[in-house]
Amino acid sequence: MKINARNIILVAVVLVTMACVSPHVYTAQTEEYRGFYIFGHKVRTFQPCGSEKVYWVKAEPDISKRLREEHQKITLKPYESIYVEVQGRMMAKATEGFAADYDGQIAIDAVDLVRAKQKEDCIAAAVAGEYIIGVTWKWQQTRYNNDSNASPQDPSRYTIAFRPDGALNIRADCNRAGGKYTIQKSTLTVEVTHSTRAACPPDSLEQTFLRDLNSAAIYFLREGYLYIDLKYDSGTMKFSR
Repeated sequence: MKINARNIILVAVVLVTMACVSPHVYTAQTEEYRGFYIFGHKVRTFQPCGSEKVYWVKAEPDISKRLREEHQKITLKPYESIYVEVQGRMMAKATEGFAADYDGQIAIDAVDLVRAKQKEDCIAAAVAGEYIIGVTWKWQQTRYNNDSNASPQDPSRYTIAFRPDGALNIRADCNRAGGKYTIQKSTLTVEVTHSTRAACPPDSLEQTFLRDLNSAAIYFLREGYLYIDLKYDSGTMKFSR
């Protein structure tokens, strides 16, 4: 079979062109985020609640226009932050341009809420500045340091909510439980004090879930997830909103 060198060159040019214009590869699925948006000259940034990281904002023209116009209505001058709740996807850090100065990028697909900053935004956990209060957290898994893990089939049946008064609302499969918690900087203590006593199915992870909660030692937030390290460095629980 005779190969036409001209055709080979043409195909190569097309492939290179496609590579140059191909879209960014998103690093995560769409999630809900709360945080602070800043608009100014060559600045469009988002800082999630509970995070010190700042992300360059990418969005379709209509979403960018809404954010810009809302920012201009709410603030007195550029570079002031406003509170937003958005749906977006985290992207890899840019390698060039203004975006490269930030920790990463976020592609905002929808804007659910825009308003001026308020005192209760991203409710602070002591002086840590990270919020876990006022959210119902769904248990995704506990990964133990012996390489085993526990993962519920339905995370919505294993939840914990930290109330502002220091009390806990817990769902442990077929039972409801409660207790109390304390936060000091990144240290978290949890004490489950009572629970209903319904008989859950044999494969229930009710007791595992409550046991792990009682072993809480340290918490941190990362990209919208809550992580709780257990005592004696025995494992880490992971929760989603």
